[in-house]
Amino acid sequence: MSSALAEHNGEDMARETVGCPKTFCGNLTRRDLKHFRKFVDTTATHGVRRMFTGKSKIRRLFWMLLFVGAAIGCMYNISTQIIFLAGNPTSTELRFERRDSLPFPAVTICNQSPLNQTALEEKYNVSVAAFFSCAINTFYSGTGSSNASSIQEYIDTYCAKMSGISAAELQFTVSDVLMNTAFEDERFIVSCSYKGDANAGDCSYRNFTKVPTNNGICYTFNQNFMHKCDGEQSAGSGHMASGAGQRFALSVWINIDQTGYPVSLPYAGALIELHHAEIPPRPLQMGFSVPPGQTAFAGLQFRQHTFYKCVQGGVRMNFFDEYTISACVLNNLYTRVAEACRCIPPGAPSPCPGSSLAQDNITEQCKFHQLGCYFDAFLDIRNGGGDDNCAEECSSEDYTNTLSYASFPAAMYMNEFAPNVTYKENMVALEVYFEDLVVEVVEEQQAYDAVRLLADIGGQLSLFLGVSVLSVTEFLTWLLDEMKDRLLFCKAVRFRNRENDLLSQKKKTADAELVAVHSLKAAEIIKQEKSITINGYADK
Repeated sequence: MSSALAEHNGEDMARETVGCPKTFCGNLTRRDLKHFRKFVDTTATHGVRRMFTGKSKIRRLFWMLLFVGAAIGCMYNISTQIIFLAGNPTSTELRFERRDSLPFPAVTICNQSPLNQTALEEKYNVSVAAFFSCAINTFYSGTGSSNASSIQEYIDTYCAKMSGISAAELQFTVSDVLMNTAFEDERFIVSCSYKGDANAGDCSYRNFTKVPTNNGICYTFNQNFMHKCDGEQSAGSGHMASGAGQRFALSVWINIDQTGYPVSLPYAGALIELHHAEIPPRPLQMGFSVPPGQTAFAGLQFRQHTFYKCVQGGVRMNFFDEYTISACVLNNLYTRVAEACRCIPPGAPSPCPGSSLAQDNITEQCKFHQLGCYFDAFLDIRNGGGDDNCAEECSSEDYTNTLSYASFPAAMYMNEFAPNVTYKENMVALEVYFEDLVVEVVEEQQAYDAVRLLADIGGQLSLFLGVSVLSVTEFLTWLLDEMKDRLLFCKAVRFRNRENDLLSQKKKTADAELVAVHSLKAAEIIKQEKSITINGYADK
């Protein structure tokens, strides 16, 4: 170390510096320029040598401007790629796979009328029927030109006045009313046959499960929903389809019985939703309507999705224990109603143990005096987009369908077999089948990652500046060598300054001692002179 310090001390005495920390040993010296010129002559980076060793100032200026422009372009392209990566882009791969059989969907069938007006009047009374009919009509058609600011206010005023009864007097729950006044299953599902599964056996209304939905009580074929926190699940058989075409279809005849419709409902028909057997139905959002006197032919396609931007699981919900988009949307609706109305809406399961609703002790079903609040919350979340905060699950299965219609029944059939039955007013037919036993597989993948970003950065640096990993290594090596030399020089300067300080201190000490000696001698001489003078006066 002493030899290195001596070398730097001897070679760089021309550098006039007193301190190092702020300037890192001051201005450039010939030794610094020598190192830098060596780096310029040996670097593989394009244009650097020509900026400093060009034949004329104009040429060096030209190469400098060209290098700066290339560097700006390179940095711009690199920043663009970084921003692109931050957006987490994806790409989608689509392929088709043929299978021997496919899982048949759940088929949920609802009447357009969520209640049977006739049953409502029989099991309750005319006033209750009038009140409930008014409330349902308000939900579908709005408050009209009234001054009511909400459905709740309209029901509490206009519907109560029209029926002669107030909602506060009706202490039974909405769920009980819907369940007690639903269209009877054996009259609603007139006939059924399913030929897609050899093990399916006979089909009748007993193969349909009564399910509460956002359109009242509906009937679901092939339901196997098991995602409720209360452990409720249907006895769905999980039917498979072993063939394609109408020969393997589910055929259902439905009697909507318009005599049970409230007078306030302006349209009639059946509301159908085809969905995965393990997903709760949402007929008002996802269903399609079939008018009476028509047969709907639904040709199915089965799809499997794999999403990159998705919910991995573990999402805590108030009403469901397994995440799907349908469960998330329904959970948002039920939670909104429960928080706004302080009750469990019709069709909702019991809150999950440990959920915020269970902790708030919101466990009672909504009663009639809370019906308007339920409608307001339902319309509010539907208009505001109840699935805005519902991300895709990482893997899902669903069905798409192609619909076509035909008149039902044919004129000759009706004249021959049922001349006195009002088919055109009440009967709806449904045919559900797979168009082909082909699965549409959709896979979403990350389109751009850190490895591709690194490759693009290398490409941009090489294209614009000719920089590679070796070029960067050359620059870092020169920079480290320069820093090491400067640090050694700083140590040499500090060592030299420390020695100078010691010499200066010794010199000051010696001067002070010399001054002290001279002062003592002078004091003795003065004292002697005074003594001589005093003795002379004494002799006289």
